[in-house]
Amino acid sequence: MKIESRTENGVVILRAGGRMTLDQIGDLDRAVRRHLETGARKFVLNLADVTDISSTGVGRLYQLHTDLEQSQGRMILADISQVCEYVLDLARMNDVFTILTKEAAAIQELAD
Repeated sequence: MKIESRTENGVVILRAGGRMTLDQIGDLDRAVRRHLETGARKFVLNLADVTDISSTGVGRLYQLHTDLEQSQGRMILADISQVCEYVLDLARMNDVFTILTKEAAAIQELAD
């Protein structure tokens, strides 16, 4: 899994690409944890380039979501790929996450 990271208006934007499965999900976890250690609490996770997501990937997204909420943080999923949309819908998780179609809208919502 490829993870690109940048910060804009106090919001950490993580753009994930490739497979989000058991072998790769640790990359995302480490990226989020690294930013948490520096005090970041607002995250946009862009999933436009994710080509595969397993149940482990969905579970880890959920764990990151709850961990952030417990530390007064927030994560918004943005630009999710069709495969992510399908899997999240299948797992009935699209009501758990805030999902926006545009990364810019997600950044704006968290920056306010």
